[in-house]
Amino acid sequence: MTNLRRKGRWSIDLNLLALFVQMHRTQKRQAGVRTAGEESGTSGSAISRIENKHHVDAPTMLAVCRWIGADPFWFLVDPATGARATMPAAAALPPGVSRETITETARETGAA
Repeated sequence: MTNLRRKGRWSIDLNLLALFVQMHRTQKRQAGVRTAGEESGTSGSAISRIENKHHVDAPTMLAVCRWIGADPFWFLVDPATGARATMPAAAALPPGVSRETITETARETGAA
């Protein structure tokens, strides 16, 4: 099973979203899952689902993207081509994440 939801034209790269959320929660905020849920306006279980690469609904994804300071379009991938809706600016990447990492997450999910 892939970590991309194949509904419609764009899919969510759940690997990359999980990576950004986990890095933000553990390195920038140094927060537990429950605290991260409260800070993001979602729930601890929503944060846990994202970090475990499970499907997330649009309102939760938007709330989490706002919390981590990320453009939601960074996580959208065309499942047919592997093309991203938009690439994050290098300055916006969390520590330890490179453009190569982002490309690799698409390959791992079968989108590239």
